[in-house]
Amino acid sequence: MQSITVRSAAAGRAEWCRGAYDALLAEIEHDYTQGCTVHRPALPWWQARLRSERDRLYEWIIWLACDDACPLPLQERRQWLVAVLDAYEKLGVSLENVLPVALMRRFLQMSDV
Repeated sequence: MQSITVRSAAAGRAEWCRGAYDALLAEIEHDYTQGCTVHRPALPWWQARLRSERDRLYEWIIWLACDDACPLPLQERRQWLVAVLDAYEKLGVSLENVLPVALMRRFLQMSDV
């Protein structure tokens, strides 16, 4: 039996689990038949959601990256930060004029976390 996970060294930046699509699609169909809202295609919904949260993104990043009161370990905070900013990039939602250039440079340096 093959492992469902892919070593990060072997995976592309957007890959996360092999074979997950069919299982996720079945769960989505089940939720839909149970009366849950399903956004098809999901891309416009995710883009709108990320755009609506852009104004709060800077404060969230500062809290996550710099605030010792954050309960997560620093390494985990960095991983969350990279994942969230990567979502904006991958889903085509611009962060221009939202985040300072210096912060974006720091993100690019951390992207190999």
